[in-house]
Amino acid sequence: MKRFIVITNIWGKKPNVTYGPMDYFKEEREEFDTIEETKDYIALFEGVCSTYTKPEINIKGKHITWKEGDRMWGYVVGDRNNYKIKFGGDALFNLKRNASTLRQRDYVFRGPDEVPKDYVWDDGEYEGWLQYRWGDGKNAIDYVEKQHKDYLKKIAKEFPPAQFEQEYMCCDFPEDMEDKFAKDYEREQIKLKENRW
Repeated sequence: MKRFIVITNIWGKKPNVTYGPMDYFKEEREEFDTIEETKDYIALFEGVCSTYTKPEINIKGKHITWKEGDRMWGYVVGDRNNYKIKFGGDALFNLKRNASTLRQRDYVFRGPDEVPKDYVWDDGEYEGWLQYRWGDGKNAIDYVEKQHKDYLKKIAKEFPPAQFEQEYMCCDFPEDMEDKFAKDYEREQIKLKENRW
């Protein structure tokens, strides 16, 4: 995968001799290594789209009157290094600018094999997926609350290994966290020894 991804949407009505104007939608996804390549692609896309006629939109934007051949268009640029997202153009058909950050990241950055194609989400399942994949992951089945690094450093300084077990036994940790905490303590002890040199 390349660093930058650009997703473009064009939609509207297209002529059809038999049935009259029909809905038209086209989405493309392109990836680029550099911001320069990304900007060149966006400039080309904007140049092509500038030739389209747009539908009539009332002042409040709540009603659109389409004529045959009218087009709306938009794009979103995502940076995989920092998960930043930038919108351009009129709008995207499949993603609103005011959508949650988690929804935006899922639309832009989700890999092709992360969720089976045509998967049907149960009620509330998609929101859980967003939180698990793009949020803090606290709803994951195997999530274990991370120990605060400063707290571990303090414990490692105050309690050398000989005294640690006694203090450790006094702590009221859930069983599944005990091993993790002990390993984190050992890592902090190693760091302390390395810093002494």
